[in-house]
Amino acid sequence: FPSHDKWQQLAKKSAIAQSTEIGSLYFGISQIELGNVDKGIITLKKHTESKQVTFKDLAYFYIGQGYQKKNQVSLADEWYEKATVADKKNIKYLIYRVVNLFNNKMFYEIKSLSKEILEKHEDFPAFSLILMTSYEETDSGTEAPESLLDICKNFAIKDKDYNSIGKYINFLIQRKNHKKIKEFAEQLESNDFSEPIKFYADGKIA
Repeated sequence: FPSHDKWQQLAKKSAIAQSTEIGSLYFGISQIELGNVDKGIITLKKHTESKQVTFKDLAYFYIGQGYQKKNQVSLADEWYEKATVADKKNIKYLIYRVVNLFNNKMFYEIKSLSKEILEKHEDFPAFSLILMTSYEETDSGTEAPESLLDICKNFAIKDKDYNSIGKYINFLIQRKNHKKIKEFAEQLESNDFSEPIKFYADGKIA
């Protein structure tokens, strides 16, 4: 990201060109980056009202950033959502949206994005852990999609991630799927995991 001085320079240049579309966009962005959040939000909202406006997704995203800086979580999410809809290919918008919700413990809202998150989990590995935690925190492991459980298991084995191993076993316990737990425990053993995690799995079955 540009330094504070660079943002100040951009603010000065774009202030002169505010009557142009690109000038108003960058003026709004620079104001948010410099901490003049309300001014930046107002400028960017005006920018998005033009019928012929381009870079609307970027304006939406920075309005979301502005509301996040003001700790207005729901409003930030609303504008991040607009950004993700405007440019579905830009993974950054979805990452900021999900992390904003996760940091504010809005787990039910994250669950509602399950399909979108699962489609993008390879672009951002932490997505699967965030989604698993959201199902865990809302005591709804039985609702977790099978595809998420598969991702969780594969991630746990591949990265030897004990946190994911525990989550995966707990999901299976909620589903009362003892057969899968036993199979997983054997898989852990064959992949040279430490004995305590195997004992944990066996204890859960018991």
